[in-house]
Amino acid sequence: METAYTVAAGATPDSNELYDGGLTGKTLAPGVYRWTNTVKFSGQLTFNGTASDVWILQIAKDLKVGSGAEVILAGGAKAENI
Repeated sequence: METAYTVAAGATPDSNELYDGGLTGKTLAPGVYRWTNTVKFSGQLTFNGTASDVWILQIAKDLKVGSGAEVILAGGAKAENI
């Protein structure tokens, strides 16, 4: 686990401050995402990719998940790759 954290923390982001941290209703392709602010979603957030794709979310502040929020895995995406 420590190795995975170290690799993820040092990964170069493909995107900075995407949607200013408001991810409700958004779909994320595989990649490295970095936010210096709070990231939040209260509805659906979709991760769309294959079973071998990886998503790295580097969030400097809080991750706020609203009541009733849903994470959707599409296209074969796997939870363990996020």
